[in-house]
Amino acid sequence: MFTYTFAQIVLAVYAIFLAVGGAIGYYRVGSRASLIAGVASAILCVAALLYSLLVNPLHGLWAATTIALGLMFFFNYRFVAFSLRFMPAGMLAIVSLVVFTSLLITVI
Repeated sequence: MFTYTFAQIVLAVYAIFLAVGGAIGYYRVGSRASLIAGVASAILCVAALLYSLLVNPLHGLWAATTIALGLMFFFNYRFVAFSLRFMPAGMLAIVSLVVFTSLLITVI
């Protein structure tokens, strides 16, 4: 069920989601930090995706799993530390958890 191709698609969607989320944060609230963090996270995910497509699928997906785990902890911290508002930190923590779990199941 969880193949390398499925994980690569999940990773591509996640990268797009991160970049768009950062752009929305910038345009709605004017947060440069949101834009920079969203685009930087998306670039890391795209780099892991390209590595998994071009060099070694297992190593690239392990890198992506590590990135998703780090983002999951970061967004969970933001959710708990700052007012427990679901949007955007809570939603991104859940999305990162789903992506992390999908990638981990694939690489194990």
